[in-house]
Amino acid sequence: MPDPIKSASISELEALKSETDINIFNVKLDEIAGRIEQAGMLEALDKELNDTADVLTQLLAEAEKAN
Repeated sequence: MPDPIKSASISELEALKSETDINIFNVKLDEIAGRIEQAGMLEALDKELNDTADVLTQLLAEAEKAN
């Protein structure tokens, strides 16, 4: 049976990937990561967290190029 916390967290991370405001993205990622950590699921969701952090890294790189 799928874990509802894991499923909800994955959905949140996937939805966050469409955010283009770096500040909002960063705050939301921290909030989601905090909830995942509290649930003791950091290892289980490591790939999803890293994939989402990669999107933030890309946004930061694009912002850097624009300046």
